[in-house]
Amino acid sequence: MLFDISPKEKQSTDFNFDVQRHSAGFISSQNDYLSKYLKEIETDHDVIHFTSNGRFALHDLIIFYAKKIGLCNVIVSSFNISVEASNKILKAWNQGAFSSFAMILNSQKKHNFIKSVRILENKIPMKFIPVHAKVAILWNDAHYITIVSSGNLSSNGNTERGFIFFDKHTFDFDYQWMHKIIYTTK
Repeated sequence: MLFDISPKEKQSTDFNFDVQRHSAGFISSQNDYLSKYLKEIETDHDVIHFTSNGRFALHDLIIFYAKKIGLCNVIVSSFNISVEASNKILKAWNQGAFSSFAMILNSQKKHNFIKSVRILENKIPMKFIPVHAKVAILWNDAHYITIVSSGNLSSNGNTERGFIFFDKHTFDFDYQWMHKIIYTTK
């Protein structure tokens, strides 16, 4: 079978792509630390790309940014949660870092992290559904932050990869599905 590969007349299109360029920062060196590279919310970047090199986890990023932006709301989804993460979140909660905090956790693995859940139950809303997304949203009147990561709410020596977005458009996208699960799903 032969294909005609001769040049064709360019076809017109009735649609247009609205492409936005984002300024990005990259953090991946073995010497990178949260306190060194993620100092200020007011960065020149709309998105920060990161690898953790086993130095920090999703809950560390949540607590780090909550301290930076002040009292805030948080919704996070994760495949699992460790006792260490639960204790760190509870400590930040007790110190007044969050005005609200809610979690979406994987229902199929709940038996693996029941001790972690018990630390936070009766303190924050939790929903258990089949979820693999590792996303956290933080917001208050001045800031909208979205963290998308390969890492769960657990510390390990693994290198995790992710993005931190500071724009309301990305935040709104994740807020819609996360808020719906937490506050309307039975």
